[in-house]
Amino acid sequence: DLRSCFLKMIPAGIYTLLADLPPIATINASHNVIIKLTPKFFDNFTKITELTLSHNRLRAVPEELSLCGNLHLLDISYNRITALQPNMFLLPCIKIIRAGNNQITEVQTQDITAAKTLDDLDLHNNPLTTECHHELSKLQQPKVKLLPDHADELEKLNALKVAEATMSTQLQSNGEEPDEEESSDQNNSKPESTCSIQGQGPPPPAPPPPSKMPPPPPPPGNKFKARK
Repeated sequence: DLRSCFLKMIPAGIYTLLADLPPIATINASHNVIIKLTPKFFDNFTKITELTLSHNRLRAVPEELSLCGNLHLLDISYNRITALQPNMFLLPCIKIIRAGNNQITEVQTQDITAAKTLDDLDLHNNPLTTECHHELSKLQQPKVKLLPDHADELEKLNALKVAEATMSTQLQSNGEEPDEEESSDQNNSKPESTCSIQGQGPPPPAPPPPSKMPPPPPPPGNKFKARK
């Protein structure tokens, strides 16, 4: 495992250390700053089945890769590779090639179809020409990935949003309103309650002042005069 070791190249001492060990099946040298691989690398690792070189600064894969006759997975994604060598597709056991996020503009479809064992070819996030993209999208076997993960789901979601907007426009043009607006209108049209909570209403009016009673009539005069 040579991941994240800040390597610019595979140290020559690695080959000496591994000389007396059983053949290595997998090599992971991802997340380094490797610019190129020397032919000696492939001379010493002819038995590998998986080679991961993602997240480096490779600009090309040497032709000596053809020496790895048992290789079935090659990951060279997230590099600066501009082209895929035809001999890459002629590896007798190759099944998966991950070459996304590079600077590849052209891939020959005849090279891809010549790979009898290849199942998946990942080329997403590459500046492929329009013609190349069109030709690759027509391939049925191997499966060629041209879009990043979840791109299909995003396209379906966008299509659904367009369909909903179109339906809403049609309903409005026919004098109808979408269900959500109808529900909102119904909620807004409910009569307001006129009941007031006891103790919160205005105070009752004060009773009118009592009316003044008329003064009593004067006592009647004495009709009988006193006798002299």
